[in-house]
Amino acid sequence: MRRSVLFRLLPLVLLAATTSVLRGDDQQEWVGRHVMAKSARYRPRAGGRVAPKSSICVRVVKQVKGDWLAVGDGWLRRSEVVPVEQAVAWFTAQIERQPSTFDYVSRAAARSAGGDYEGATTDCSEALRINPRTDVAYYHRAAARAAPAGEPDCAAAELRSDRPGELPTRACAQSRPRNSAESHRGVVPP
Repeated sequence: MRRSVLFRLLPLVLLAATTSVLRGDDQQEWVGRHVMAKSARYRPRAGGRVAPKSSICVRVVKQVKGDWLAVGDGWLRRSEVVPVEQAVAWFTAQIERQPSTFDYVSRAAARSAGGDYEGATTDCSEALRINPRTDVAYYHRAAARAAPAGEPDCAAAELRSDRPGELPTRACAQSRPRNSAESHRGVVPP
C-alpha cells in the first residue's frame, strides 16, 4: 500500500521540481530584456506607490520576483509589458483595433529602439494629428529626427521646428535612477 502511494506521488513531485526549475530559467531570461508597458494604465509601482504619470519609453528589466519585473522606475507585472522586439506588432494590432496617441507614440519608441527612425517620426506625427497637445510625441519625434544625425540635444531641434517656447516631456530621462545600486535597494514588488 505504502509503495503504491509513493509511485503515485512521484510524478507529481517530479513535475513540481521541473516546473520550479523552468520558472527559474524563465525569470533569468527576463533580466536585461528591454520591455514597454502595453497600456497607459500600467504604471510602475514602488513601495506601495504608483508612478504619478506614465512615461512611454523602453525599460530594461533589472530583477525578477515571481510575476513582477523591476524596471528603472519601479515594478511592472509580466502581463503589463511587451518585449521591445514584439512591441511594433503589438501596438500595430492595437492601432488597427482602436487608434490612440499612446499606441502611436509607443510604437514610435519601439521603432526608434529598432533603428526605424523614419517610421517613428511618422507614428509621432500621427499621434500629434490625433492630439496636438501630446508633448511626449514631440519629444519622441525629435529624438527620432535627431538620432540619425547624432544631434545631442534632440529636444532643442524639436523646439526650433514645431513648438517654440514649450519644452517637451522628458519623462524617461527624469525617471531613471542615478545608478543601478540606487534603483532597487530596499524596494520590493507591491
